[in-house]
Amino acid sequence: MSISKTRARKFAEHVLREHEIRSYRCIARDDFSSVRADGSRIVKAGTLNRIAKAGGDWIPKDPEILVALGLKKKPEPTVPAPAPSLEWWGRLEKKAVQFMVNKTKKSLKQW
Repeated sequence: MSISKTRARKFAEHVLREHEIRSYRCIARDDFSSVRADGSRIVKAGTLNRIAKAGGDWIPKDPEILVALGLKKKPEPTVPAPAPSLEWWGRLEKKAVQFMVNKTKKSLKQW
């Protein structure tokens, strides 16, 4: 799924407005405090700076950063559908047999 240009531009405008009050480093530390397993920050000040200065035209390609910024949703694992019961298979088979019987009867009536 790609990120829409309007969403990226709105995010860039938001970061620029925040930058009038705080530095990019403070924004990255306070608002996007998620950390990788090795201890490094996912969203760095330079990333926010580049997004804001480009007006949302430049967006990082790393999906982990996009999820941390809120520009992309984290994919949820899909749950497989439960397997049909034996009773369901029996009914299906019975319907199939009944369909074939009816079809045969119709074809015999035409003779």
